[in-house]
Amino acid sequence: MALAATQQCFRTLRMGVSAVLQPSKSLVFRAGNRGVSTNQIQNALRPFYFIVHPDLFNQHPEEQAVNEESLKSLNSYLEAIQQQAKISPENIMFYLRNRDNKSKDNFRAVKIALRSYDVLALVRSILKQCNLPTMSIDAITPNRNTRDIGLEPDIVREAEVKPPSYTLSEWLRTHIEQATILSEKNEAIVKDLEGMVEDVRSSLNVREIRCGNDWDVSSNRAALKTLLKIWKDADSLDLKGSLLTLNRKSYISLDGVVHIGVTDVPEKWLHILKYFQKIHPTLNKMTEREATLSSQLMGIKIHRNDSPFRLDYIDDVEKLITTTSSFIDRHLNHFKVNPVDPFLRNLVLVVDSGINCAKLCHDGFIRTPANITIGLLLDFIHSNQRQALELLKYRQKAEQKQNDMFEDLRVKLGVKSALRDNTVSHQQMETCCRSLLDDSEPLHSLLKGRNLRISQFYSVLLHGDLCIPWNFDRQR
Repeated sequence: MALAATQQCFRTLRMGVSAVLQPSKSLVFRAGNRGVSTNQIQNALRPFYFIVHPDLFNQHPEEQAVNEESLKSLNSYLEAIQQQAKISPENIMFYLRNRDNKSKDNFRAVKIALRSYDVLALVRSILKQCNLPTMSIDAITPNRNTRDIGLEPDIVREAEVKPPSYTLSEWLRTHIEQATILSEKNEAIVKDLEGMVEDVRSSLNVREIRCGNDWDVSSNRAALKTLLKIWKDADSLDLKGSLLTLNRKSYISLDGVVHIGVTDVPEKWLHILKYFQKIHPTLNKMTEREATLSSQLMGIKIHRNDSPFRLDYIDDVEKLITTTSSFIDRHLNHFKVNPVDPFLRNLVLVVDSGINCAKLCHDGFIRTPANITIGLLLDFIHSNQRQALELLKYRQKAEQKQNDMFEDLRVKLGVKSALRDNTVSHQQMETCCRSLLDDSEPLHSLLKGRNLRISQFYSVLLHGDLCIPWNFDRQR
């Protein structure tokens, strides 16, 4: 009876509200850098980060301090360009280890002038001054016709990449020896990293540690070593069985994940770890109140995204609980046991204070502000539930297909592991995997036992992993 009353409530309260698709905007460089995403710039700068990372200079505090401050300035400068803010010209300096000089003075200083809004030219100049390859930045062609339609960068707005002038087999034969040398050189480091992951996990009471794919093994190991030192020097650091990631930025996300930015200073890490302990009871309360809201809205799942933690989120949830309860009292007088609608329990709702009306996103999530009229929210859910379910199923199928194709690569090509870069869409990944499997016979001997990363360009990463473009040239 209650279920029938709820469904009737959906019908009678329909106000003709149309589904307005206005997903949040993703980061992309503008002006002369139109169509160049922050992910692509970070990918291009990855080799540079590997050699100037402050954790590589623990025994040299002066050089370490210079690199830390210069990294802050560089990141702020790139962010200002992205936001089209006014930039202040600045000269910064980085210390690099001089591999050819084994004497006591084994560093060389590289000075970089921050003067231009042209981010591609800036990154290319940085790489050249550090004697690093510029293939990744040279391969990017900004898409001048790109429109900001607001979807995530792995779905749309990917910069056009010049097709390589050689086949995948030709590139592999040229670079396989280099990859082998780097892989063998880092084998002991990889084993040491695995042991260090377990040490940090048990010391900080972490459920799981995920090392970001954007950093090499040495950087991840250095970060974990620093975390252990922080734990030993601090009193009673306990992450309560949370998930910890080594990433680009240090923050606690709304879903309770602790992110450690590899390029940030250890003092910031300590602040993040202590702050997590302080807000942990609030995170638990959020989970309880979300369960209450879910029950009121007939079992719909409440999802928290990975945006930075904010205390007022729980106030937004409480506001929705109060208005929903009032709605139930007015329209369902005897509604004491909330039924679970078989359709709604598969939907996902996100409470987002940054929007002013309900929206359906490309991932199938329904986003709603806290101050929405419940009648309008129910009407929106009812009108868009079928499309939302289709989008959710598509996402699940795409992820499952990716896992299946990666397993095929392991079986038929003998690769040790395969990863998709976040600048590559699921569709592009599928195209790449099909091409690899179609050419499995000539590629098997070249890829057997290798770690493979599907990206936008060719590169041998510092730990020997092979990075290939999703649209590589096949056999001629």
